Amino acid sequence: MNQVAASEFNLLTIARALVGQGHVDDVRLLIRQKNTLKDQIGSTAMSLLKESLAKGMILKLSQIGWIKQTHINDGKKQKGRWWSRWSPQE
Repeated sequence: MNQVAASEFNLLTIARALVGQGHVDDVRLLIRQKNTLKDQIGSTAMSLLKESLAKGMILKLSQIGWIKQTHINDGKKQKGRWWSRWSPQE
């Protein structure tokens, strides 16, 4: 189990909720109250933050990728997923 300061824990909790790895309800109070961070966060908190954001962004991108959206391709309006915008190169 990694140990971080209380303020770093709050930062990690907020970051995880923003990228879908936590519940928004858990951070509402944290966002409303005044939080004080040191000028730097510790190396453990930094590595956990990087890991959470990296995994969370992949999760968010995979969710968005499944959404069918309308886009313009070669001047024509098309509906599909983001990877269907371009034909595969031969």
